[in-house]
Amino acid sequence: MLTATTPDLDLDQLLSPVSTAAFFVEHWEKQPLLLRKGTGAFAGLLSREEADRLLSTPGLRYPYLTMVYRCSPLALERYTTTGGAIDSQGVADAFAEGCTAVLAYADQISPPLSALCRRLESAFGRHVWANVYTTPPSSEGLLPHYDTYDLFVLQIAGSKTWRIRRPPIEQPMSTQICEPPNGVCTEELQVSTLREGDLLYLPRGYVHEPYTTDESSIHASIVISPHTWRDVLAETLPDVLESIALDDVRFRRSPPMGPDSGGPAGRRVRENLDDLLEALSRRVAEATTRHLAQGRLLGQPAPQILATADEQSLERLGPQSRVRMRPGLDASIAYKGDLVTIGAGGLKVMGPKHIEPMLRYILKAGELTVDSIPGSLPIESKLVLVRRLMREGFLVECAQDVTP
Repeated sequence: MLTATTPDLDLDQLLSPVSTAAFFVEHWEKQPLLLRKGTGAFAGLLSREEADRLLSTPGLRYPYLTMVYRCSPLALERYTTTGGAIDSQGVADAFAEGCTAVLAYADQISPPLSALCRRLESAFGRHVWANVYTTPPSSEGLLPHYDTYDLFVLQIAGSKTWRIRRPPIEQPMSTQICEPPNGVCTEELQVSTLREGDLLYLPRGYVHEPYTTDESSIHASIVISPHTWRDVLAETLPDVLESIALDDVRFRRSPPMGPDSGGPAGRRVRENLDDLLEALSRRVAEATTRHLAQGRLLGQPAPQILATADEQSLERLGPQSRVRMRPGLDASIAYKGDLVTIGAGGLKVMGPKHIEPMLRYILKAGELTVDSIPGSLPIESKLVLVRRLMREGFLVECAQDVTP
């Protein structure tokens, strides 16, 4: 039970004395902002004692709690048990030896952080979550790097110095991750030490190198999930193309034939494309306007960080057990050589390529029984797959009907 009072922090209060309007004009996606808000500015949001309690939350597992030592992940056997469950004593021992504890999506287990993130979601219209970093003295958890999302750093306790450098890539996408072996080194812009009550806004792409000196540090990183024009168009174009092809015969015709791209055939292609793109642009403008006005949260939602089924319930799973994809999870399938991966946010499961039809069925089926999954694999193998997807947070068991 939390003893702290949940603060009514919203974006206006978080940015005060800078106005929200000035922030969006001068800083959002443009340049960092440092605010010295004073001791007690985040009282009730998170304390040193509450941060310690979060690290021992029942059901917490790797990779949502990771220990980092001198810029490298600590060996899992040092602080986890079977199935990636967190060993609290192992975490405490690792911290005493100089490791940083990184708790991802902490808003799912902290009501005050959850309240703040939900208010910020209303302000930004995007998914927002909180990561908490607990760092011992004289430690550097990460090499110089940049993130592919915007974030607010709230210094909760102790102090941490941030060395900030110019972005090597302007507004990087999630696929433009760049972490050379020795970190990312560009022109240094500022070095600032954050103390309790300080706030730092970092736009995505700005290189930063945080480290502690003579005291420990606890800070919360409030992550604003990016949603770019590229994302908007990727979401709207397929439906627009299908709709306009039904209405406009020009989109259903074949392109002009001819091997000479610079000759008559090539000119006809360019002329046809000009006409098609003009018609398409009008439809896209209408569709994107509707898309952005829907009021739904944009960006990638966070995965669930707590284990959803214990090992005993997984072992009870049978051919007739009913499961479904976790609500709100935006999962996709990708290939790499002879392997197939299902991923969503921080969740990922990889397997041989022959399970791809089963994964696609699971993604689309809604509720399903294990024995309804197609394919020639024996039921035992299908149970293994379903248990793994449940253990990793992709699937949840459906509620059972109870007959009075």
